[in-house]
Amino acid sequence: MGRLGDRIGHTKVLIASALAAMVVFAPQAWVQTTWQLILLQALGGLALGGLVPSVAALMNLWAPGGNQGSTYGLDNSVQASGRVIAPLIAATIAALAGYRGVFLGAAAIYAVMALAAVRVVRAAKRRATQNTTSAQAAANAAPEAR
Repeated sequence: MGRLGDRIGHTKVLIASALAAMVVFAPQAWVQTTWQLILLQALGGLALGGLVPSVAALMNLWAPGGNQGSTYGLDNSVQASGRVIAPLIAATIAALAGYRGVFLGAAAIYAVMALAAVRVVRAAKRRATQNTTSAQAAANAAPEAR
């Protein structure tokens, strides 16, 4: 998935992977056989395989120059914390709402992630447009100021 991100853009792969994960995790709440669960889990793994390289590539692009190492360190710390906290949260949800709630909750998290990525991209595009417009206005005004 990393090569696909290099070709079409890591943000697009991130959003598509999060949406695919949402679409694959939600039906797991209603599986009837073990094979259905195995198939959906495999598809979910493929979807999640697009998230990690996309996030890593975007962190590299968006991190301030020279701070990529600390950014990756923070990301690894968050991932390690997630590996500890996520099962505790999932077990609590399973105890309260059953396994169906766990799968629907995971699907909801991926939906929120996709929406957040879309909003971040839109905001970044707006800022880039505003900066370009401001720079053009300043360049046009500069000869008059002389």
